[in-house]
This record gives sequence, structure tokens and C-alpha cells, in this order.
Amino acid sequence: MDNHDETGSYVHELREQLEQRGSCALERTDWAGRFSDFGFQMDCGQSFLERYGSLVDDMDVLQLNLDYVDDIQVLGDAVFSQFRYITHWTMGGCQREFEWLKLVLKRLEELAEEAQSTAL
Repeated sequence: MDNHDETGSYVHELREQLEQRGSCALERTDWAGRFSDFGFQMDCGQSFLERYGSLVDDMDVLQLNLDYVDDIQVLGDAVFSQFRYITHWTMGGCQREFEWLKLVLKRLEELAEEAQSTAL
């Protein structure tokens, strides 16, 4: 994945839509297609667990350690997995899951911006 500028822009837009519309934002956009186009995969959080040693949806651990998460691919895979969980298994998610998404999308956006600036 080398289109960090496009990834960062899309993630920013998606995060704003989630903040404004909640779960409706996931129904009104082809987020799965875009994440797949960026090279992210739905792996049920396995790569996140292997890399960072915690479950992807453990909000308490994530809040403490998110600044140390520095792998765009792994974080993007985690987001893709969480989106899929919300849209296919929980049928809409809950407030905690949307807070998780907004938090992690913000970090993914930051990582994409950092990668873009170092690539210039």
C-alpha cells in the first residue's frame, strides 16, 4: 500500500461521516470496497493480536496503547474487521464500537499522514 495520501483522505472523510451519521454512514458508502482497494483485509483482528498482543476490540487496552500502534496495514486490517463485525454480525453495533472506530480511524489517518510526509 503506497497511496497514503488517498488513504488518509478517505479515512478522514469516513470518520467525519461516522461522527455525523453514526451507523448510517456505513450503509451509505462502499467502505469495504475502498478498504479492499487500499490493500486492507478482513482478518478478524488476527494480525493485530499477533503484532500487538491484544484483542482488537479491547477498548481499555487500545486507549492506553494506541499511540504505540504504528503499522498502517495491521491497523487498517483491524478497522476492516471491526466494520465487518458491526455490519454483518452485530447488525448495527453499539456506541462503544463506534467510539472504537472513531478513535482508531483517527490514528489510521495520522499514520497515513506521517507515511505520506516521509515519502515526499
